[in-house]
Amino acid sequence: MLDLPSSAKQVKDRIKSDIRIVLPIANPFVAGEWLGTLADAFGERIFSFYYAITQLISELFPDTTNMFVERWANLYNLSIKTATTSQGVWYYSGSIGTNPARVDVGSVLVDANGNTFETLETTSLASVVGSANNGSWSRISTDSTIFTVVIADSNLPTGASIGIFGSVVLPALNGTHIVTSISLNSVSITVPSAAGAAGTSGNFNASYNSAKTFIRSLSTGTEINLAPLSALTLQQSVLGVTSLGNIDEAGLTGAVSQETLESLRGRLLSRLRNPVANFNVAEIESLVLQQDAITRVFVQPVTPAIGQVTIYPIIDGGVVPIPSPAQNAAIKQAIIDDIKPANLSDADLFVSEATTISVAVTLATLSPNTVGMQSAITSSLRQLFQTQAGVGIALTVDDIRSAINGAIDISTGSPVFTFSISAPGVDIPAVSNSIPILGTVTFPVIP
Repeated sequence: MLDLPSSAKQVKDRIKSDIRIVLPIANPFVAGEWLGTLADAFGERIFSFYYAITQLISELFPDTTNMFVERWANLYNLSIKTATTSQGVWYYSGSIGTNPARVDVGSVLVDANGNTFETLETTSLASVVGSANNGSWSRISTDSTIFTVVIADSNLPTGASIGIFGSVVLPALNGTHIVTSISLNSVSITVPSAAGAAGTSGNFNASYNSAKTFIRSLSTGTEINLAPLSALTLQQSVLGVTSLGNIDEAGLTGAVSQETLESLRGRLLSRLRNPVANFNVAEIESLVLQQDAITRVFVQPVTPAIGQVTIYPIIDGGVVPIPSPAQNAAIKQAIIDDIKPANLSDADLFVSEATTISVAVTLATLSPNTVGMQSAITSSLRQLFQTQAGVGIALTVDDIRSAINGAIDISTGSPVFTFSISAPGVDIPAVSNSIPILGTVTFPVIP
């Protein structure tokens, strides 16, 4: 065991004690004694060497190193994962009769926070004129002037213009309206003259102009993953194009920040603790986790049959934690190229998209019920779903209660005093191809 001093005072006292042993007539412990002054000076310098040795010792081991995490990881063919961009689809509308009525490749889009995105292709508006009864409407509430309009695969963004004709039950809907996007197939419109009209639903024909284009973010990090139907605006207006458009229902996903050294250390330690063999679970996990953006992976051997394996990569931090088909295809190819054994057919290797089970959490009561506490509970629940929820792993109501109970309002330092939840009412069972994700978190109204 190394007898390393923990402070400069220990070194100084040891030097002074040694002086008294070899020179009993001297007392370097007396203040102002010249030998004591020399001992203090040398002690400070010697302790700096001891401190450097202590730091070096910690760098010699993979579980304590700070400066050499990447060097240790490289010994096992692990490297730090770079930050990635988000990708998705943006829908827009406009006027067909106006040139150019298109969005060119490389056009820049901006979100509400100033984050920028670019289009990956040139697209032009197309006119859609529905056949008979291609749309339906329903009144949101009795005597309301707001109507929900459903048109299959319309992808109309907020601000788009829609022409409705052929509405027999409610003729007041016929005409041109500006829509607010609700979902892939649904928008809402306001028709003041239709208030109080008889009937609660009906059909109509519709015409509109729309187009979609693939886009990606110009920066990296989880903050530029966008929720479904998020609004993006063209940085420079284009003649014939309504600048405001919406992301589709899949949102913009795939962006993660550069991997931290702590995360790389975790992968390194996992690699050391779980030695790889020829295509065992540890080897598959190690390779998949090396791919950009992937934060977790679930490997199911002998699935769906003997001699086959199914792999579910996960990207935590995004709106939906499921890699795109293109990302999964790239992961499968990496496995085939690097570690797949010769006796395993490519057709027996599945890199699949897990289905998501959205779990809404509703708090019936909460004390203290503040903005800070609600934010802390949401963060705690998000952490729960990104660490304990997994493919083929059950999540219990007690897990959710524990996450809520452990939340602390960082603005006040207050813990949760009392709470109750009305949803979910039962445990979320383990499903072999599904992963629970956090849905809407609903809180009582702040008094």
